[in-house]
Amino acid sequence: MTKIGLFGGTFDPIHNGHLKIAGIVRQKLGLDKIIFIPAGILPHKAQSQATAKDRLAMVKLSLRHKKKFTVSAYETNKRSPSYSIETVWHLKRKLGRRAEFFFIIGADAFGEIRTWRRWRELLRICRFIVINRPGYQIVLPQEPVAAQVAVLRITGIPIAATAIRQKIAKNKSISKLVPKVVYAYIKKHKLYE
Repeated sequence: MTKIGLFGGTFDPIHNGHLKIAGIVRQKLGLDKIIFIPAGILPHKAQSQATAKDRLAMVKLSLRHKKKFTVSAYETNKRSPSYSIETVWHLKRKLGRRAEFFFIIGADAFGEIRTWRRWRELLRICRFIVINRPGYQIVLPQEPVAAQVAVLRITGIPIAATAIRQKIAKNKSISKLVPKVVYAYIKKHKLYE
């Protein structure tokens, strides 16, 4: 059985915290690989500041030398809202029954899981790995599917994409917060200014 992590998010922009979390999760759970899934049209929150094309490009650039990390353009290529249940079923069809999925999610997003389309089904077809976030309490569902949820506490990652965008808008350096290739891409395309 191949163990695959699914790491979805807006990645607006992808930053060193995302990459560190993915590395820690992969190592602790013994995952064979992690698929980063930049969101396309967001059903639950305001749209990202960078385009789907730019966000996908930044993720691809940041992963190009990482053998155990890959990217899926499934959601960014869709012309309709991105629902996680549809993405997971797409990947199950593509990767086959020999793949076991681990959905990596922050405590903030997991707190809204009951608002997601077909969330109980989603919890049945893949395991959830909830990562702590400062200021968010992790509340596990009472349903039997709670056995599909594990909490992984990771410390020392105070990076947030919102703060990065704010720093760029104020013309402050972000060079230590994002991979060099992402920093260069943001500067070249004048993103978040």
